[in-house]
Amino acid sequence: MSKAKYGMLLSPREKECLQLTARLGKSTLAAKKMGIEYTTAKVNLTRARIKLGANSTIQAAFIALDKGIIE
Repeated sequence: MSKAKYGMLLSPREKECLQLTARLGKSTLAAKKMGIEYTTAKVNLTRARIKLGANSTIQAAFIALDKGIIE
């Protein structure tokens, strides 16, 4: 699947949550930085993980990095 296809699959909020989680190391910190509840962050990460075909958030982050979806 191409970069554009993956990028189009993720919502802006899912991308932001995945990127912050990858940078900060914890979804709880990403949620706090985004000003959202932890459960909302987990929903965004789960959706991103499913859309990217990943088994974990870490794998989703690596896929997103590899495809240029997040930095």
